[in-house]
Amino acid sequence: MPTILTGLEKARAIQTDGYPIKSVAVQSDEGEYAAPYCEYSPLTAINAQFSTVIDDPDHPGEKAYVGTVPYRNDNWFKDAKGYVGTSVRTRGLVTGKANGGFFLQWERGTGNPDKPDAVFVKVAGQTNLRDGDLVTVAGEVAIALVENRFTKQAEEDSLPYLVIEAKQADISVLQERAQYNGPTPEAVMLGGDGFVLDPKDSRRASLQAQLLHGRRVHMKRFIATQPSMYGQTYGYANGTPVDVVDVNQEGIAVESANKPLTNIIALRLWGRILRDDNGDVIVDADGHACREKIETTVGDTLEGERGGITGVMVFENSAELVVRPCHPLVATGRVHVDSFPEIHKGPRDLVFMSFNTWNLMPEKIEQGGRIAADMSPIPLDLAVLQEVQDNDGRTNSGTVSADATLAMLEGQRKRVAEEVGTSYSPMQWIDRDPVNNQDGGEPGGNIRNVFGVTQALEVVSDYRLGADSEAFLRTRKPYVGHFKARDTDLEFTMVNVHNSSKHGGTARLGVIQPPRIGSRERRLEQVEVILAHVEELLREHPQRPVFLMGDFNASLNDDSVQALGQSPGCWKIFSDDSDVSILFQGRGQCFEHVIVFASEQFRESQPGFLDRVEVHHITNNLRRPEKMRSSDHGQAVVVLRAEDS
Repeated sequence: MPTILTGLEKARAIQTDGYPIKSVAVQSDEGEYAAPYCEYSPLTAINAQFSTVIDDPDHPGEKAYVGTVPYRNDNWFKDAKGYVGTSVRTRGLVTGKANGGFFLQWERGTGNPDKPDAVFVKVAGQTNLRDGDLVTVAGEVAIALVENRFTKQAEEDSLPYLVIEAKQADISVLQERAQYNGPTPEAVMLGGDGFVLDPKDSRRASLQAQLLHGRRVHMKRFIATQPSMYGQTYGYANGTPVDVVDVNQEGIAVESANKPLTNIIALRLWGRILRDDNGDVIVDADGHACREKIETTVGDTLEGERGGITGVMVFENSAELVVRPCHPLVATGRVHVDSFPEIHKGPRDLVFMSFNTWNLMPEKIEQGGRIAADMSPIPLDLAVLQEVQDNDGRTNSGTVSADATLAMLEGQRKRVAEEVGTSYSPMQWIDRDPVNNQDGGEPGGNIRNVFGVTQALEVVSDYRLGADSEAFLRTRKPYVGHFKARDTDLEFTMVNVHNSSKHGGTARLGVIQPPRIGSRERRLEQVEVILAHVEELLREHPQRPVFLMGDFNASLNDDSVQALGQSPGCWKIFSDDSDVSILFQGRGQCFEHVIVFASEQFRESQPGFLDRVEVHHITNNLRRPEKMRSSDHGQAVVVLRAEDS
């Protein structure tokens, strides 16, 4: 017997191990709507096993398929294949469009986060549908896999879900949004006392999240754990605001007392406005749906103008939870004061700084000024730069020289020093031009690693590493420099690293489980090439220590960084879990490592060398609004004290 519940908003499925197993009949003021929910075992009716169904009010005696029950286990996939091609009918409000179709949610909703009431309708060609239209659709059941947003190919290891494939002719608009005055699906509450994912079990969390695909959701407030980028930001839906938010290596927001927040759901907020709380689409003078670019920094609290945030949850092909707000948002900004390490430099000390310049090119003069301003407080002798583009940036002209880019940066360094009143030491910028379009990054940009050297150092030699290696095929190459300090007898080698990005990786709580670590194998291959060369250097020049600095695109526990640390020549990795240099997918991680290699001979002759190495991580960029950032990374600074310092 089904459980009868009074009031649509009170409908809750009986659960075992987090998954509903009983059917529920919802009794509302408008009448009873059947919402069968059965054991996940082979059944003979697709509606019972794979969807939520209702009695279609527009077609007496017929059932309407209004929500997809997502993947649960291998039996689901096997049984679902038997229903591909089954004819079904669905109805509801358009909640959002996506590539290849649109999301549809039953206008009355189930009011239950565990009982789906939305489905994706796959249709060829463009439709004239608008968010908020009430429509009916007749089509056939199909199984879909999430597509890779870069290759547009199906991800074979993604969790499958059911969709409806329909033809344009089988989609009927019952009421356009302007005329519709009927019910709106009750929004599922996120965080607090509402829907919360299991943060310790990514696979289980991703299965839970599929239940919200295409549905209206609501959160009391949103706590940003990452500065906004391109109108999007990562963070947590939570019922309690916090004054100070930090993000640890596991991506968990913590309060100032290092107390983890509870009852949260991690997601990405996308700044597209769909509809307000009344179901109205906000449009501009030309009738187009507005887009609101979200500007946040770490710790900002976002709320809707009417209190809370209502939006639509999309389990999109970037394999993340994404909420698209339905109304304008108000950010309660936190004031972040930039902080730089106070470095008291002795006359014979040396200071190095790694800096990912975020695709710097000559036309990005303001960004060049911000980079110069971030360099200004540091008494630099050696700048270790990554991601410097050529003289015409992303224009694919065949140009490979970056002398104009570096001249612009040097000019900004001089200007900032004069305006701020800091000391200015001119730098000699050295690099090796890549082969056109063979070093990755934006097409035509020809990114490369660069050294900036003051008079404190003599450049003995410099070269690119790995140009003939498959590990560095069509990606940026390490840049190696041998330097000699003019005021001491110290010689050292600096390897400027910019390993392959996590391009193609998937979200921790995404539909691909276990999560895919982008370019993992490629980075391991690159590290092998780097290690082989470092070992050769230590044999040929045993009195010359080797520093590795730059953007490793890997956290401390990544296989590639672990391989470096386990090498016999590795003396020390100067980073730990508390050193956060980047917020990647909402998680605090350290990509800017400082690793020192040395021969046994050097260690014996210089036993106190490591004690004279100071490392600082600068995290200002992780807390600035997007338009104020000099980079999407933090920076690492090394102070190498002279023996008599």
